[in-house]
Amino acid sequence: MTHVLAIDLGASGGRVIRGSWDPQQKKVSLHEIHRFDNVPVEVRGTLYWDTLRLFHEIKTGIREASRTLPPGDTISSLAVDTWGVDFGLLDSAGHLIGNPVHYRDKRTDGQVERLSQLLGEGTLFRQTGIQDAWFNTVYQLAGALEKDPAFFDKAATLLFTPDLFNYFLTGIKAAERTIASTSQLLVAGQPQWADALFTLLRLPRNLMQPIVEPGTLLGPVTAELAADLGLAPGTPVAVVPSHDTESAALAVPAVTKPGESFVFVSCGTWSVMGAELKAPVLSEASRLAGISNEAGSDGTNLALRNIMGMWLLQECKRWWERDGVALDHGALVDLAYTAPAWKHHIDVNHSLFATPGDMPGRIQAYCKATGQSVPGDRAAILRCILESLACMFRQSLDELEAITTQRFPELWLVGGGARNRLLAEVTATVIGRTVKTGPAETTALGSIVSQLKALGIFSATAQGRAAVANSFGTKVFEPRPDGLSEAAYAKWRNVTSSAPKEIV
Repeated sequence: MTHVLAIDLGASGGRVIRGSWDPQQKKVSLHEIHRFDNVPVEVRGTLYWDTLRLFHEIKTGIREASRTLPPGDTISSLAVDTWGVDFGLLDSAGHLIGNPVHYRDKRTDGQVERLSQLLGEGTLFRQTGIQDAWFNTVYQLAGALEKDPAFFDKAATLLFTPDLFNYFLTGIKAAERTIASTSQLLVAGQPQWADALFTLLRLPRNLMQPIVEPGTLLGPVTAELAADLGLAPGTPVAVVPSHDTESAALAVPAVTKPGESFVFVSCGTWSVMGAELKAPVLSEASRLAGISNEAGSDGTNLALRNIMGMWLLQECKRWWERDGVALDHGALVDLAYTAPAWKHHIDVNHSLFATPGDMPGRIQAYCKATGQSVPGDRAAILRCILESLACMFRQSLDELEAITTQRFPELWLVGGGARNRLLAEVTATVIGRTVKTGPAETTALGSIVSQLKALGIFSATAQGRAAVANSFGTKVFEPRPDGLSEAAYAKWRNVTSSAPKEIV
């Protein structure tokens, strides 16, 4: 048996998972070792990640993984993946300069419009392939510099979140390609920084690190830390697709013919729809459709559409729990089933829903502002979220097929949202084609597949995907025509296209 550790950090929580490869059965088994919350902290008007607490939890998980290994076995490698765009700064001595700031912090306010006026609309997309999303690294950097011209004076190194944890583990500074591509500062389809953009925006190019490819080994955990964590001397940290979306895509157990692609939704805090392609799609139609082009494994490109996913449900849950109402996610789905279908519609990507707060109240405010009846109870609010997500999936799928000139006969739903049976059912019905749900832990599996490839156990990505398919079951959801969904989708399109930009 070969054992590797996937350290998988999402925007709301993290876990350390041991993946064990059985060469006789050709199966991967997963063992959750440690799970922890990832809760941002607001201090004096700035929203931060609690980065050092996260590293403490990572170390706790690694120690527990070492302690619970079968006698005589060792951990062959470990790897980190996280959400995109965020970063930490190091000084010349390699020390972290303050807590990294959360992408939902308000320092990016107005930066999309300012840079669009400065560079010309669509310039950043045409150079980097990435949409002008308010949370991207380029807007965080521009906003920080505008707020404080001395912001970079003490900085010597910029490391994206997974690269920062890799540095904590190994002392090696590098920029993994998939996470770097989320910054909107990497040349589209190329492993190189867009130097001209740094000059135009007065951003310090010297902070950026060399690009490294996933599926390789970065270097060993430092000797002192390895001893502390119970690891064998020289245990390597692997470079995996460290943006969690790309890691999830790597483990989608789709079987395609040469030259064909597949479409998936990695459904977590964000629901990201994507197709794996050979090259970026940089057409104006792609830009207008909101399609981003991020780096994938093996030099591929992922054409992606960001959708505000289970974030809305998570925030509703958090808000209700403030009142002492404890509901797990299974109970929330059961509750949603009790509400009438297709009664309320929201644009899940509306700016009203972008920040933490009273999400149930905001959903009610959106419905009122768009001339709908107001969902009066928790069941109706939950059903509204899930059905609106399904409608957004259909719109995004239509646009993705139009710009890639491909038709995808089925949609893979993976990640935590794959456990949500109602979401899978209404998605299959509203898109009118088969939905397959893959493993909920696809992100961790992608890390494990990439590590096994870096260790030489898998020779190709296809071999890893075949192992995932052989190890985990797939559920299939077929469309169930209900006589309501087509009219409901048309109403959703009308409601969301005419909604006010500002709703309070």
